[in-house]
Formats: sequence, structure tokens, C-alpha cells
Amino acid sequence: MKRFLRKRLTLSRTQRLASIGARSKLSVSLPELSKTLFTKAF
Repeated sequence: MKRFLRKRLTLSRTQRLASIGARSKLSVSLPELSKTLFTKAF
């Protein structure tokens, strides 16, 4: 039971880190994405 709990805890921690990483990647790629869309449109 304790092992299962620890496993779930580490999973939630990795998920949180992954979501933070995805968010930072998105915030970085968003201006780049808009730039490429802008250059494609014009």
C-alpha cells in the first residue's frame, strides 16, 4: 500500500513537471508559431 502511494506521488510529480515543461515550451513556441503563420499569410 505504501509503495503504491509513493508510486502515485512520483507519478503526479512527474506529470506536474511535464505540464510545466509543456507550458514553457508552448510559451516559447507560441510567438514562433504566430510568426510563421504571419509570414505564410503574407
